[in-house]
Amino acid sequence: MLRGYDPFYLIFSGLGHGSASWLSAVVLGALALGAFAVPMLFCRYLCPMGAVFDPFSRLGLIRVRRDPSKCTACGNCGRACPQRIPVHQLNTVRHRDCTNCLECLDSCQQKDVLQLRVGG
Repeated sequence: MLRGYDPFYLIFSGLGHGSASWLSAVVLGALALGAFAVPMLFCRYLCPMGAVFDPFSRLGLIRVRRDPSKCTACGNCGRACPQRIPVHQLNTVRHRDCTNCLECLDSCQQKDVLQLRVGG
């Protein structure tokens, strides 16, 4: 029913094999244009897998932790995050959109401020 609006399905099936024809192409075009304004638009707001992975993100054992005593609050980690999570404001990243991509760790210029840890 909704596969005519799923960008992955539309791209790899040749615009859906007639599932919604011109409307599918319009939706795909709107999502592509919207992605220029909002990073990861479909993944963050529309993808049903986001709802499936939400509990795993919140309850997962592996987390990014920030040591506030060493942090200079420069904001590099938050700017590097593809999900726009304000890592520099959190002690432990438990955000539903966090995929543990570790871009925040790579962007931090201070030693041992951000670390990937196991445990609650």
